[in-house]
Amino acid sequence: MRSPTLVLISVFVSVLTACSGGGTSSGSTTVQPGDSGAQDAASLPASWSAVYGAYFGPGTPGHCGNAGCHATTRGGFLCGPNKDTCYQGLVNASLVSLKTPASSAIVDTSSSPLTWFGGLMPQDNQGPNADAATALKAWVAAGAQND
Repeated sequence: MRSPTLVLISVFVSVLTACSGGGTSSGSTTVQPGDSGAQDAASLPASWSAVYGAYFGPGTPGHCGNAGCHATTRGGFLCGPNKDTCYQGLVNASLVSLKTPASSAIVDTSSSPLTWFGGLMPQDNQGPNADAATALKAWVAAGAQND
């Protein structure tokens, strides 16, 4: 069952207007979004840098920090301009739990706002993304650190 806070966040997120490539390097693995927007999640390290670079940053399938999306606080969530502000935004919105990372709401099929887990975001890129889901699950299972 969804907590009242997460339901409220989901409601706000669902009423947001739709948001209108590039790659980043993380350690020895280069993350480069392809035309399909999908990444080979098995090739990504279980790090926030890799997950943000492939799925949350500008030009990615999630593109949370884009103008018109969560570059500013919308629906109770701020991704902001970079991986550090986006990470803090996920923590502040109770989507990432620092006490029990593996049970973070961001990967929970009953509470995640992400379409990859049954939610509604991003509104302009609906549908499953198995690679994104796999990468996020691996990251939270590894402790959901801002690394």
